[in-house]
Amino acid sequence: MTEKPGRAIVLVMAIILAALPLAPALQTKLPASLPASDITLRIDFGNGTTVTFNGLNGTTVLNVTDSVVDVETNWAGNLAYVVSIDGVSQDQNHWWQYWVNGNYASVAANWYSLQDGDSVLWNRTAFGSQSTTSTDVDSTLIIGGILLGAGGLGFMLLLYVRMSRRGTTR
Repeated sequence: MTEKPGRAIVLVMAIILAALPLAPALQTKLPASLPASDITLRIDFGNGTTVTFNGLNGTTVLNVTDSVVDVETNWAGNLAYVVSIDGVSQDQNHWWQYWVNGNYASVAANWYSLQDGDSVLWNRTAFGSQSTTSTDVDSTLIIGGILLGAGGLGFMLLLYVRMSRRGTTR
């Protein structure tokens, strides 16, 4: 029994649809080899103290931060988890988070590659706080949702057409 070409198409579409949710993970920024320039670094210690550094150079968020203040990290494999900045440590109620250009960063500080002119904000945030500097929706999520929905509808249409053809030829 030979396999019909339609089954291969259905299999390929199913694999593509299954892989779409992984697309953002594949876009993780890897450390750059060339340093970015004109970086602005702002640190909000969560106690009313904020410091700002302008005109910095570096490759990653961790690299730039460590170039102007003391940074303590815990390492999990090759990922740095920042536990203290300039002597202000996380505690049972607060932890360090960072944003780049107003967008919450979802990778370790040593893996986020900076670009010329980026603005980094470190914020010592209370656990459970939804504090962010941006309410913008990530456009890749919208595009991904639309593509996933369109792909799902296309897949269902393909199945419907194939099933209706089977019903009419028998």
